[in-house]
Amino acid sequence: MNAPQESEGTAFVKARAAVERLLKFRPRSAGEIADKLKDKGYTKTVTEQTISYFTKLGLIDDVAFTKGWVQSRLNKPYGTRRIIQELKQKGIKDETIAGELEKARSNYDELETVTRISNIRIKVYKNLDKIRTRRRLQDYLLRRGFSPETIQKALRGLFKDDDRE
Repeated sequence: MNAPQESEGTAFVKARAAVERLLKFRPRSAGEIADKLKDKGYTKTVTEQTISYFTKLGLIDDVAFTKGWVQSRLNKPYGTRRIIQELKQKGIKDETIAGELEKARSNYDELETVTRISNIRIKVYKNLDKIRTRRRLQDYLLRRGFSPETIQKALRGLFKDDDRE
């Protein structure tokens, strides 16, 4: 895409157009933009210049991106472990992730969420024995990014008065 004979000015214009297309679909982190531009063959200088341009415009903001991502993923609902992993893959700094998760946790009860999901999901496994049901439910919740400790607490509560022995 970025031919060696192109001037930096031309490459910058093309990189801006590429980023504008990406931002039409959803907000992006600076890390995502950098990866996309690198994949398209843009130099580090052009990439940094482009990210700086969109950051100054307020169209690339990792804190706002993180806040939105955390809220949307908690509403799915996904666990914080998965959210952290996704944000790290998108190039978000650990302190940004920690700060936004801390704010979100004030309105979020992971145990209540896991219990609610478990009560809904257990109906899918109604024809299985208790051990298989518990294992599949646990695996499902782990894939969604909930902590093993929270899953165990929720499942203990769910299965203690279960009459499907």
